[in-house]
Amino acid sequence: MKEYPTVDELKDIRDWDTLAKGPMGLVKKVHDLWHNGEIVITGKKVIYMQLHTCGWSGNEEIIAALKGNRWFWTYYWQASKRGGHYWFRIDTRRVK
Repeated sequence: MKEYPTVDELKDIRDWDTLAKGPMGLVKKVHDLWHNGEIVITGKKVIYMQLHTCGWSGNEEIIAALKGNRWFWTYYWQASKRGGHYWFRIDTRRVK
């Protein structure tokens, strides 16, 4: 079974500088750490990311770290639904 995200990995998500680095590196990091749930990333110019935790606490920790990244959450979060479902929209034409 995949290891839980480390304290350092969660800190990297929370502290990711979206203005300086752009959001796509953070999307890749989340993709690489996501486990035992569902992650769907579609689109080219506009990226749609769906995260479904399936109750795994490691994924819930990743969501908490994303919520802690105020810039990312404020600009890209679109919706969430009870049960661990989250949707994001990233317009890559407007970011670094």
